[in-house]
Amino acid sequence: MKLLGLGDNVFDAYLFRDELYPGGNAANVSVLARRIGAEYTGYLGVLADDPPGCHFLAALREESVEVSRVRIGVGKSACNYIVLDDHGDRTFSGNNGKETVQNLFSTPDAARSGICLRFRCDPHQYPQRYFQRGAGRSIPPGRSVHGFLQ
Repeated sequence: MKLLGLGDNVFDAYLFRDELYPGGNAANVSVLARRIGAEYTGYLGVLADDPPGCHFLAALREESVEVSRVRIGVGKSACNYIVLDDHGDRTFSGNNGKETVQNLFSTPDAARSGICLRFRCDPHQYPQRYFQRGAGRSIPPGRSVHGFLQ
């Protein structure tokens, strides 16, 4: 079997556990197909030139996913911020690809302009509980949670 995953990539950042996992449907399918024995898998998408984007590219290579079709853009990687409740259920928030390098490349005029947008968490956008959970730690309202990735 030969497979080329085309599309999204995103990091899942588990807040308060300092864990960061690369993923996204297209990237996940390419990796999993390779793991179960596909003769060839590749990934075609846009990765950011930030540290998470570089890590993502290295992770795909480590999984023997062909990445020659990947484009690298100036900007931020897409990220879901995940909080676990006391039962282990996940609550997702994040930029969902908005204001990231993937979104910039989806608009030809923006891609040519060289605009670099950055995501900052607006404390009014998400419930207060996202900023108050964790094992003895909390993120103050208004602080950029994107700094968690750096």
